[in-house]
Amino acid sequence: MRRGQGHTRALVALSVALATATASAGSPSSHALSVGVDLGYRSVRDDLIVPLASSGPSLGFGARFIGKAGPGLLDTGIRFEFGALFDRYAHPAAGVMHALRLGYLPIAARPTAPSDWSLALGPVLVWETDVLWLRNWDDAHAYWMGRRYLGLAVRSWRALGGAWRLDLSGEINLIGFESRPPAYRLQNEDPLTQVAFYFEGVNRDATFGSLFDWQALRLEADLSRTLGPRGRLAGKSLGLEARFAHTASPAQAFVFELNFRYAYVWDLP
Repeated sequence: MRRGQGHTRALVALSVALATATASAGSPSSHALSVGVDLGYRSVRDDLIVPLASSGPSLGFGARFIGKAGPGLLDTGIRFEFGALFDRYAHPAAGVMHALRLGYLPIAARPTAPSDWSLALGPVLVWETDVLWLRNWDDAHAYWMGRRYLGLAVRSWRALGGAWRLDLSGEINLIGFESRPPAYRLQNEDPLTQVAFYFEGVNRDATFGSLFDWQALRLEADLSRTLGPRGRLAGKSLGLEARFAHTASPAQAFVFELNFRYAYVWDLP
């Protein structure tokens, strides 16, 4: 078995175990499922190929589930994004990102009044991959940051008026595995037309690291409709997200995103 495949299967197994444990911890009193679209701006640079950033608009789609489970929140999500990028010389590039998250956040502070903030924080398992293709600099290879890691997530929320709720959330990596292209490309070309390459191929030969070796940070604010002053989420939701990913091995690389999100939320029994 390839080492990258083993890491991926281990992450999936941990995710299933965490979901099973939290589901059996207690009967959730509320669940919310949201589906949305992102419009944003992305800037990407990888010094393995050229010390020059490529930037441009991005379009993304995602789904998220948040539900009470025992003493905390089960927070899961899946995302896919595509960016049409250009460097300062107008050379075209393309960026792809896909991500899967599963977190369990014990509630640390509960409100005593509708205007009080609630707070939950806990571990999150993340599989997140950014892939970059630079046509004019190297049309035969892709450049990527493939991460599978354990992180820390925090979420705080409070009611706004009678029918709105504001959620603030953040996430940062702690320890995990990162995959990067080799410093010297011995393979003539990557299988860029094969879908499996963007999931399996770019996550091979991962190395273990921590926050001190590479960084993944995400901040988000969501304004959502509710069913009442302390009601559950239901209806339209507007969000703003900032995401930053950085590594220094085998060369400096970063991704910065700023996304505006429109989503619709269903309250589930």
